[in-house]
Amino acid sequence: MVPRSLRKLRADRSGASAVEFSLVAPLFVGLMLAICEFSFAFFTLTSAQQAVWGEARQLALGRITTTAARDAVVAALPRWAQTKATVTADKDPADATRYLVTAAIPSPVPHPRASSRASTGAGR
Repeated sequence: MVPRSLRKLRADRSGASAVEFSLVAPLFVGLMLAICEFSFAFFTLTSAQQAVWGEARQLALGRITTTAARDAVVAALPRWAQTKATVTADKDPADATRYLVTAAIPSPVPHPRASSRASTGAGR
């Protein structure tokens, strides 16, 4: 036979929501942080690609120099990546009529396969 005080305690549901929230909250917060981190990385990648493609096109049309293209790519990157990025803009060694613009940005999160991301744009 269960004592009356234990039956009363078992029937009490006043803290059930708090316990359920304490079990689900860490998963929810972790998911939100993962979404933010992915968005941050995707924004950086997209910014680098757009800058590289645009400056490769400008080089191909003869509107700017390679130094100006490098500076423009760095300026178009997010502020945190500007000092860490390695940007190159030169003629393609395989084809002298093409320009190769590359931006390599070290990933803030360790990645199992690569330590940087590169975007390349080439134009004729």
